[in-house]
Order: sequence, then structure tokens, then C-alpha cells
Amino acid sequence: MSKSEFEEFEREIGLMAKCNSEFIVRLMGTCYESGKYYIVMEFMKNGNLQSYLEIHKTHKNDSPLKIRYQMACDISRGIYYLHHVGIVHADVKSSNVLLGETF
Repeated sequence: MSKSEFEEFEREIGLMAKCNSEFIVRLMGTCYESGKYYIVMEFMKNGNLQSYLEIHKTHKNDSPLKIRYQMACDISRGIYYLHHVGIVHADVKSSNVLLGETF
């Protein structure tokens, strides 16, 4: 890892550490193993939104509109929180939206 990559890693850790919202996955810690740095985040048992949507599309069993509405609201609340604390998430996409127990 180059010096600039390490600085970016540290910057991201610093941003994640200051987040405290039920709509943002929590940073649990970091580790270094076999020459690589890792970010350890809160476990989200239902995976990511992309997988959720693919599963429901494949089984022709669309999730109810009420659930999709709640997901959209929760994602919006998370993004609002980030902006409120001065963070702009530069890569919002379904594979980066993690789903907790309620979904």
C-alpha cells in the first residue's frame, strides 16, 4: 500500500468513526494481516440491497411496496445524516446498502 493509499484508508476510518446513526453501518475496528489493512464493520445479517432485489426478482416474488418504501426512507435518512455531519458518500449504489434485521 502506498503512502497516499494509506492516508486515504486513515481518512475513511476517521469519517466512519465519527458516524453515529442507526441508518449507518458502524465501524467496529481495523486490522492488519498478511500485509493488508482491513476495515471491520458491524455485521448486517441480510446482506446488501442488490442481492435482496435480485433474489426477489428471481423468485418472481416482489417485496411488498411497503418494505421498498421503508428501505427508501431509511437510505434517505442515512444519506441525510452523512450530509448533516459533512460527509458526502461518493459511491451510493445497491451493493453498498447493507440491510439489517428489519428487512
